[in-house]
Amino acid sequence: MCRLLFRMSSRTALLLLVLLFMPFGNISSRAEAALDSETMSIYSGGRRVGASLYTIRKNGDSSEVFEKTSIRIKLLDKVQDVSTEGTYHLTSGEVKSFEYKFDSPSGGMKLTGERVEGGYRIKTDSVSGGSEVFFKTSFSPIPAALIPEWLSSRGLKEGAEYEVPIMDPLTIVSGGDENALLTTHRVNGREKVEVPGLGRYDAWKIVSDISGMEMTSWLADSGLVVKQEMPPGLTAYKDAEADKAGGLEVFDITELTSIPSDVMLDDPRGTTFLKAEISGLPPEDGFNLSDGYRQFTDGDTIEIKAEGPDGNGSYDIPYKGGLEEYMGPGPLVDSAAPEIVAAAAEITGKERDAGKAASLINDWVFRNIKKEGTASVPNALDVLKTRSGDCNEHSALYAALARAAGIPTKTVSGTIYIDGRFYYHAWNEVYVGKWVAVDSAFGQMPADATHIKFIEGNLSDTSRIMKVVGKINLSILEASR
Repeated sequence: MCRLLFRMSSRTALLLLVLLFMPFGNISSRAEAALDSETMSIYSGGRRVGASLYTIRKNGDSSEVFEKTSIRIKLLDKVQDVSTEGTYHLTSGEVKSFEYKFDSPSGGMKLTGERVEGGYRIKTDSVSGGSEVFFKTSFSPIPAALIPEWLSSRGLKEGAEYEVPIMDPLTIVSGGDENALLTTHRVNGREKVEVPGLGRYDAWKIVSDISGMEMTSWLADSGLVVKQEMPPGLTAYKDAEADKAGGLEVFDITELTSIPSDVMLDDPRGTTFLKAEISGLPPEDGFNLSDGYRQFTDGDTIEIKAEGPDGNGSYDIPYKGGLEEYMGPGPLVDSAAPEIVAAAAEITGKERDAGKAASLINDWVFRNIKKEGTASVPNALDVLKTRSGDCNEHSALYAALARAAGIPTKTVSGTIYIDGRFYYHAWNEVYVGKWVAVDSAFGQMPADATHIKFIEGNLSDTSRIMKVVGKINLSILEASR
């Protein structure tokens, strides 16, 4: 059943939602108007799968920006209506406070923030309760809806490139630092673009890098965004009618984001060695496939060896040899929370050997977390309470429990082979005398060799994968048990 459920990792879906829900706004902000409001519809293959609404109110030196985006998306075998709402209160162009809500049937999160000295104080509220974090930044990020106005005021010219920080609560809560808020916008020149129901526009073509993801927008001289293109194969247009109604069709991104394989593997979960040729990953964007212990590269060729603990280099937990970066609490991985600490102690019991304790935690997460597509921000405490989720939730909870037990643990993301294709996926690595890949979604320790790691780090780091969706080519050269 697990193999069927994980035909598509919804980590890819969440990255997509980050892009959709940090929209490069489309408000025509005219100085003489106190209120502006615009809508856009999002299409996939000619089907309307999402919609967005943006409004801005101005009152002297103060303004309020409201953004809402909705999409109907299929995650694994589950269709969900997902939306975000953000309200930002600005004075002299600076966000002084905001309210933000991520809402889906499988779990939501509310954030409220206020500007304080040195950054923002943010309160979070989810199914597991509330918490407070401080986000350090010297920037003055602006809502995405104000980017067109900001760019237009610069006097656009072909070849120019601009950098501006965007206020993005999802990036903040997912572990990004202030540099993760920086976005770049390159003016490629002018193009004529057709907008259904509205006619032809002569507009600036702007290519934006937002959290490592690429978006192309067409900006009219009035400051209005009339068209956008974003991965994987989505197009958004300004609506002809601001109050356009109508239901949304389902957006299934499985085939759009997966990578076809030229070789069928009879027993991928039993694969201990994989040799493949891979291309399409730009090294300048942090896609370093060689880690020196599990993955090894030679040009475009990668070799992966799935090896478990050998018993010779293990240790008694807690680990005392360093690796503090992978030992303590992290964004969405609160290994110091009393509930997590208690659960880790109950799972491991009197076991002190790191390798055996890591295996006990892996077995527990695999057996106790229901496998289902989840459009949410994967919070370990939430997963411990709801006992459900996909690979994101499994990896977040595993990392929290293993760190609480005193085992250095990474969260990683990449691809996994299933039924003739490679699908985007998330799993963990634990240090048990050596680094070992662990996949609690499939109950594997070690994870099989078809797990190809692209990125290590927080959820905010993995957004870079969206930049190469549809561009990666994989050819299996050799596979063995």
